[in-house]
Amino acid sequence: MINIKFNTEGTADPYTVSSRVNAFMMAILDSHMMSPFFHAEHISEYASTLHKSNSFDQENIDTVEQFDKIFD
Repeated sequence: MINIKFNTEGTADPYTVSSRVNAFMMAILDSHMMSPFFHAEHISEYASTLHKSNSFDQENIDTVEQFDKIFD
């Protein structure tokens, strides 16, 4: 990972990423795509917001009407 070059926006230059690093990062991404471990005696934790967003749908509540619609 030492040889990877980044541009001013923080994006990696794909020509400097080795196949080993790419495989490693794809494995991490894949682990975030699976549901978290679930057991009655274990508290599940999300590794990232990507992991969390793939596990369930989430909506922002911006108005009192939206709140009432959910909790009525």
